[in-house]
Formats: sequence, structure tokens, C-alpha cells
Amino acid sequence: MNVQEVYEFEAAGTSQKKVRPNYISAVVWTAITTFIVCVLFVAAVLIGLDYFGVYDKIAAQNTRAVRTLTVEVKKNAKEFEAMKEQTKEMRQQLNLWTPIGCRPKENWRIKGYGLPELERHMLQADPLTPPLSMPTP
Repeated sequence: MNVQEVYEFEAAGTSQKKVRPNYISAVVWTAITTFIVCVLFVAAVLIGLDYFGVYDKIAAQNTRAVRTLTVEVKKNAKEFEAMKEQTKEMRQQLNLWTPIGCRPKENWRIKGYGLPELERHMLQADPLTPPLSMPTP
């Protein structure tokens, strides 16, 4: 074979169409296959959970938890109301024993909720005399 024939043979071989891989088709088919496999797996898991009664057990536990939580909330609400009434009674008792001039003035932002800001007033017989001090031992 001479050199001229080799070049002609190579030139003839290059005239053929090059094969290029189709990446888009490969990605699409891989995505479709993955989706089908995942759907089948999830369906099998859900059917298995339903067959063994896991959903019923979870629903029963949720119902029991909600019921006990409701009972606790109602019990705490009753205790809170009782404490509120007791606080009112204690305030009334303190107001009976506190002299009228010494009662603090309450400034409420919202009446009955939270803590009021108190302004204390001290009784003094004569405004010009200093307040009495306690003797030191």
C-alpha cells in the first residue's frame, strides 16, 4: 500500500457522520425511571403502613393526647380563676387595713391585666417637718 492510498482511505473514512451522544434524552429517561421507581416504593411503604394498622395507632394516640391536654387546660383555667378571686379578696383585705392617705394610686395600662404602676403617698402631719426616721440601735 502506498502512502497516497493511505491518505485517500483516511479521507474517505472522515466523510462519515460522527456519532454524538444525546445527553438530553439520557437525562429525561433517567428522570422518568427514577420517578416511577420512587412512586412504586412510596406506594409500597404506604400500603404496608396501612396493612399493619400504623395509621390507626397514631390516630388513637393523637386523640388521647388531645383529650388529656384539653382536660389539663380546663383544670388550669379553673385554678387560674380561683387564684384570681383569691387575689381580689387579698387586695380587699389589704385595702381595709391600709389608711386612706397611704393607699397607692394604681395606673393600669389595661384595667385588670398585668401589673399596675404604683404611686405611693405617705402621710405627714406637717408638710414642713421632715418624715420621722427610725431610731438606730
